[in-house]
Amino acid sequence: MTKQKIGYSYRLNRYFRQIKYKLPCSGKTKRKLIQDLRDRVDAMTEEQPGITIEEIVQALGTADQITEEYLSSLDSDELRRKVISSRRVIRILAILITVVIITLVATVAGLILWNHYCANGHYETTEIVYTWPEN
Repeated sequence: MTKQKIGYSYRLNRYFRQIKYKLPCSGKTKRKLIQDLRDRVDAMTEEQPGITIEEIVQALGTADQITEEYLSSLDSDELRRKVISSRRVIRILAILITVVIITLVATVAGLILWNHYCANGHYETTEIVYTWPEN
């Protein structure tokens, strides 16, 4: 592969990554949309072998334009379901994190109480003093 093709491929992959990052949909939908865009780019490069990245972006649109087009294609019910679904996921994660924190605090408190019980309320401290030898 020549340096020009490597640079072209890198810039094209970066373009697809930007689109993938900005699309607010599931991974499965993102993969399908990106594959559709890749197929369109392949068709464009077959028709016009010397096409540049700028011409591809001009024909397909920027990452922001593609995202806006995707969002405008959704009907209001589907968009509302996506918002409710994302809120549900956030709530579930918040509950799980809270449960984990409470469990950790209870475990530490239990260990402290068990240690106190095993020691019969008495603690011994030992002080180790090290003196340097005098020369």
